[in-house]
Amino acid sequence: KAALDEHHAEAERQAHTAETLSRRMQGQADKGLQELSQAATNLASFQQAHIALKEAASNLNVQMEEEISIREKVDDDRKYLNMELEALARLYLEELPPLPGSEALIKPASVPASRQLPPLEAGFGPLLSGSNPRYSPSPSPTPQPGSRSASPGSKPRNGRVMLSF
Repeated sequence: KAALDEHHAEAERQAHTAETLSRRMQGQADKGLQELSQAATNLASFQQAHIALKEAASNLNVQMEEEISIREKVDDDRKYLNMELEALARLYLEELPPLPGSEALIKPASVPASRQLPPLEAGFGPLLSGSNPRYSPSPSPTPQPGSRSASPGSKPRNGRVMLSF
């Protein structure tokens, strides 16, 4: 009988140990499922953030390309306007009477061919031909006595040349 009681106690102890191990394993499994669920939630959140970042990067690339295109257009417009202004300035300078001492400053041969501008008619066709009424040349008014405008060949007053258009 003592051997049977001892065997019974050993069986109860092993059953209790197996039950404890089973509870621990179930707790670890539950904890693992919770961690897996949290990892899946984090993954979904990271995927959404990744999609949002890709869209933002794509939008920024499109915006940057548009801004680069705009900048290039502005640079082209600036270069064109500078060319027009240089041609207009050259036209005005050609119309001015020679100033005393200007012969020494103006040396057309010293300008390299690569830096010379095209003929004025190329950029100012309608402007110079008189076909545009807004820009057609009007006859110069006759200077009145005491007027401050310069007539061709007049001397500058106080270092200034006054022009009337």
